Amino acid sequence: MNYHFEDIEDLTYNLNLRQTRSRSNVSGIDNKYIGRKGILPTGRYVNDYNKRSIDIGFLCQSITFGKVRPLFSKKGTLVDSRFNRLYPELYTELKYMIYCLNPGFEYTNICVNHNLICAPHRDKNKGNSLIVAWGSYTNGELVVENKLYDIKYKPLIFDGSRLTHYTNQFEGDRWSAIFYK
Repeated sequence: MNYHFEDIEDLTYNLNLRQTRSRSNVSGIDNKYIGRKGILPTGRYVNDYNKRSIDIGFLCQSITFGKVRPLFSKKGTLVDSRFNRLYPELYTELKYMIYCLNPGFEYTNICVNHNLICAPHRDKNKGNSLIVAWGSYTNGELVVENKLYDIKYKPLIFDGSRLTHYTNQFEGDRWSAIFYK
């Protein structure tokens, strides 16, 4: 079944999500990616006190749908994300998107990013993730273990907990959705 990306583009075109600084959800950044003076290849900076976390990133927008941990809770029951209620049309469209792209893919969370540039990292979640991007942008490939993948309108499944990955610089308006457990 084919998915028509015009539907998700229409929903996200004027959408204002919460603004944040881009920080990878990392379990660790390898020292080989940290350049002189703490500057990463993507142009981001690394905290002087803890070389394993991003301190400063580019402004971006990001939200997570599905099941999440309550605020300030490291353990405990998962609850429905408040964004499920705040953006019900987008949440429904994202579920339809994954159904069309890969109906058998299992996920509990959907992270939607707007203009996010990720530094090299590995994810905290275990198992495969499916990522796909859309929008009016150029470049912005996903780099997985130094191999470029064009994910614009093309879903990619990979294990981000085992494979180091990051986003190439891009120009324009870039949206992405990551489906994961």
